[in-house]
Amino acid sequence: MSVPAKVLGVGASTPFGLDARQTAMFVRAAKLVPRRDPLVERADVEAGTARAVRLADELLAVDRMLAFASEAAEEALTQAEVALGPPLAVFVALPEATRAYTDEQADKLRSREFLDELERRLGRPIDRVRSEAVRLGHAGFAILLERALAQLSHGPVLVGGADSFHDPACLASLAEQRRLLCESIHDGYIPSEGAAFVVLGPPSTDRSAIARIVGVASGLEPEKTVEEPRIAELATELIRRVGSSLGSSPLPWVLPDVNGERHRVKEWSFACLRNKKLIDIDRTREERLCQEAGELGAATGAVYSAFVIEAFVTGFAPASSALIVLASDGDERAVLALEAAS
Repeated sequence: MSVPAKVLGVGASTPFGLDARQTAMFVRAAKLVPRRDPLVERADVEAGTARAVRLADELLAVDRMLAFASEAAEEALTQAEVALGPPLAVFVALPEATRAYTDEQADKLRSREFLDELERRLGRPIDRVRSEAVRLGHAGFAILLERALAQLSHGPVLVGGADSFHDPACLASLAEQRRLLCESIHDGYIPSEGAAFVVLGPPSTDRSAIARIVGVASGLEPEKTVEEPRIAELATELIRRVGSSLGSSPLPWVLPDVNGERHRVKEWSFACLRNKKLIDIDRTREERLCQEAGELGAATGAVYSAFVIEAFVTGFAPASSALIVLASDGDERAVLALEAAS
């Protein structure tokens, strides 16, 4: 759990938006149209992907992540009016270590290499001692938020996530595992890509906030066994713990990272059932943004947060608070709560 923090700036860069506002409005309009992907066709699967037309198909995985990340980070820093100066603490969630990539792309996902290139593209110094780029998947953004909050006494902190499935090894692996949504696979997902960042400041700062982080918690699911499957035990507890920080029962607005895969749907269903006082099917607004944005991987938590913040700022939010629920492909689980700025 965490103390509240001010969100001073937000940025996003996706296939459907050059900035956070464009991204939020596109997702709200539900205009996602997957495109044929030559890398998927190599795997003999008729499935589309959501990828940016402004980036050449020859540009793969990490280079695409860096293109999105540098744009999103610069937008967030500019909005927060973070001037060039002392090295900045930067936290970036990246795809899980189990994600299949070519060796060349996997090397670029190492923390030092990724931050070195991000620094070069931003033209801003990054504090290597206080910064991290970690392969944690969906839950990574919230996990890194917890770590970033401990750094706020040193000044503004930049936290985000970046991902792209556009890599031959990655898409071939997804096709082999039957995880790509197509006519013959109804519980798969549409691979997408993008990045988003927020700039955080302490509650005591005199800077104006565009939103607030009021709660975040994470952990590892207990080890599963045949005798005791342990479905959604941790997710249930995290929702209960962080949801209480919003002071509303039932919760008005919840955004799970459910992407259509059966195991994710099952876990979310169990967590909802066990938290039925907090998540009321008749009164809680549930939004599954994967249906409108595709599977965003490690960028999920950050892009969802950008969507919520833009909803607060522009006035289309169904409530003044939101709970985002995240589950990595591994055992990492996380939940974060945001409130509109008062």
